[in-house]
This record gives sequence, structure tokens and C-alpha cells, in this order.
Amino acid sequence: MLICFIQAFRVNETQKILIISADCSNYIESCKAIQQSISEQGQIPETVFTCAGTSYPGLFIEQDISVFEKSMQLNYFGSLYTIHEASKKMIENGIRGNIILIGSTLSMLSFIGFSQYSPTKFAIKGLAESLRSELLAYGINVSVYLPGTILSPGLEQENLTKPQITKDLEGAEDGLTPEQCADALVSGLKRGESIITSDLISSIFRVSTRGTD
Repeated sequence: MLICFIQAFRVNETQKILIISADCSNYIESCKAIQQSISEQGQIPETVFTCAGTSYPGLFIEQDISVFEKSMQLNYFGSLYTIHEASKKMIENGIRGNIILIGSTLSMLSFIGFSQYSPTKFAIKGLAESLRSELLAYGINVSVYLPGTILSPGLEQENLTKPQITKDLEGAEDGLTPEQCADALVSGLKRGESIITSDLISSIFRVSTRGTD
């Protein structure tokens, strides 16, 4: 079903769509997935998006330490493993491309209920800023998208454990659809933005925490 959905958006029938199942929180599997993609597509990736992540909202002292470890492993290392392997392949083959990381408004601020999530997204923003200056020497552009609430099945899942005070602060009705987020991300990339946001609150915090860019 997923591959048929993606194929419907091909520019033409010569574009190849390949889906590889891998645990991106595992370094070996991440490397194998990149290599399999290169082998089956017959080319080095020019654009890499890393968007795997999840949230397990809860109160800090009530959550098991394994929740914090699992969050960091997927949300941060899941991106780092993929980018590390893909960027090496790009540099070795002289590919001047793009790497896009997905952070969150919670990459710039946090509040009660997100102690296991927000630090992982702060790390993503820090990684993006570091890589932007480092990979630019190889002609690789690095951007990070910091969306607010996304109205998705993932939000429905995290709401199952989210404390009521967190829901009240977040705003139950506020958010963008995945389609709106995708449009905002692509528009930001076309404008050449390194830190991309798609709502007023996120944009205000982006300006106040601009970093080195």
C-alpha cells in the first residue's frame, strides 16, 4: 500500500521507488540499509531525510530509565547513524547534496511531560548546526525542520500516556496535518533556510535561538 501511494507522486515512470525495512536505532542495520539502497538503486543518495522518532510523554520521576534510553537511541542516534553512513558515501563519491533532519519546536524549549523527548530533539538541532558548518566544505547542505504539533497517529499514541497538564499546555486543537508540514518543509528548503519552522510560536523561538547560522 505504501509503495503504491508513493508511486502515485512520481514525476515519470522511470523513477524507481524502493522501500527497505530496517531498525535505524541500530548502527549495523542503518549501514546495511544505506548500502542496500545504493546497490539496488545503482546510485549514491543526493538527498537524505531522517525523520524516525517517537515520544513517550510522562512525568520525570514516574518514568522508568529505559524510556529515556529508548528515546535517545531512536530520536537522536537513529538520525546520527544514518547521516554518518550516508554522508561518508556522498563525500567519497563527490556528491553535493542535501541532508535534512527533523527536530521539533521542543528542540528549542520544553515543559512538563517531555523530559524524555525534548532533550533528544535539542540534540538533533545541535547536530544539525554542527554538521551544517562541517559538511558545507564538501558541498553538502544541512537543514533542520522544527515542526510544532503534528496531527497524526503518532500524536494519538503519545496522548495515551500524556499527563493532562501537558495536554493543556500543548493545546488539544492546535497543530498541522502531515501534508501541511510537508509543504512547509519543502517551501523552506526552496527558500534556502537552514532552520525551518511552520507555525508562529516555533518561528518566534527560532528567531530567538538562531544559533550559529
